[in-house]
Amino acid sequence: MPIAGVVMLLIAVAMTIALAIQQLMRLALVDVLFVLAPLAALLWILPQTQAWGRLWGRLFVGTVFAQAVQVLALRLGFNLATGLTTVNGAGLLQALLGIAILALVLKIPGLMGGGAAGGNVVSGLLGTAAGAAVGTTVGAGVRAALGVGGRVVPRGRRR
Repeated sequence: MPIAGVVMLLIAVAMTIALAIQQLMRLALVDVLFVLAPLAALLWILPQTQAWGRLWGRLFVGTVFAQAVQVLALRLGFNLATGLTTVNGAGLLQALLGIAILALVLKIPGLMGGGAAGGNVVSGLLGTAAGAAVGTTVGAGVRAALGVGGRVVPRGRRR
């Protein structure tokens, strides 16, 4: 199996796990919003609490329709990422564009106003894990290249 196939398989597995977590969070949020629907209707009636009713409506619509937009973007991303026709600059750009769209899929709920449905949580966790892994590796490589020691001395402790 070529290295590109292994990379795409790993990306597909990671996306499946992340989207499953997002889906469970979205279902839980829709359940809570259904329970709060009568209260939200009352909040829409009173002028002092209309902002809370609008917040409920915006969150409900964003949470419900985020799934359809995610499925469309996921399909587009996988088609671009796996549809390598030629091995040249355009084919590489197409694969990179597909991977970028797959990364965007995790942010769609937050962009649609359903951020509490896991859009920001899952992408934040994945971003933190990836940043820690890349940052540690790059930091160690830079320190090794510069010949800097591994021990860092705080500013106030120098003699």
